[in-house]
Amino acid sequence: MEGLPGDPPHTDTAFVGHQLLAAYAIQTADPERAARSLRSAVQLAKASPTDEVESRIALASVLVALDTPIA
Repeated sequence: MEGLPGDPPHTDTAFVGHQLLAAYAIQTADPERAARSLRSAVQLAKASPTDEVESRIALASVLVALDTPIA
């Protein structure tokens, strides 16, 4: 999602893009890439509690798969 700023007009597009990249990374067994994309999605979702919770739950499951402590 490089080149797509987190400006308000582009926030939704960037958020969905990060979710799609994470979904692709999960399906291709690349949890590190999925975690990076989901962390970005969490940052972009701060304005929407529903989107933030959804992203955090997905991130937590990826971090468990990576054996990364969740803090």
